[in-house]
Amino acid sequence: SVTLLVALAFTFQYYATNSNRADKVFSKYYQKYQPLNFRSGSSELDLLYRKGLVAYQNADYETARNYFEQVVTLDKDKMEANILNGTSNMELQKYKEASTSFKKVIDQKDNLFIEDAEWYLGLCYIKTKETEKAVKQFTKIARGNSIKNEEARKILKRIK
Repeated sequence: SVTLLVALAFTFQYYATNSNRADKVFSKYYQKYQPLNFRSGSSELDLLYRKGLVAYQNADYETARNYFEQVVTLDKDKMEANILNGTSNMELQKYKEASTSFKKVIDQKDNLFIEDAEWYLGLCYIKTKETEKAVKQFTKIARGNSIKNEEARKILKRIK
């Protein structure tokens, strides 16, 4: 019985320490995405996007997410809407849903938002305790030409 209790105590301590470490890394390196300047148009897509941006800037992430989901349904190539949808989900602590948005950006392969998507995807992996995937993601960033490669190296030291 004593051995079992000691083993359980060590197991609990291990998971609590790793969870705290992951939360600290996330808190230190997560910053909400700042959207690029948007030129207003009169199409339905532009209107939905603008409404999403207003909600996002007002920290109404549930409403923002709903608008950005409509935008990407109408135009699957609207990559910034995917980033904003993902970060809205992150703000709502819906990291699995956020990951899906970031993967869409990365999979599209030819857009300005891939570096941001890779970064946020790695942070989602940290929050969902998918350490192996986080290590792989931040290793890729650290080895690349991203402006965040030095930060990725620092994260790797803390999560390995």
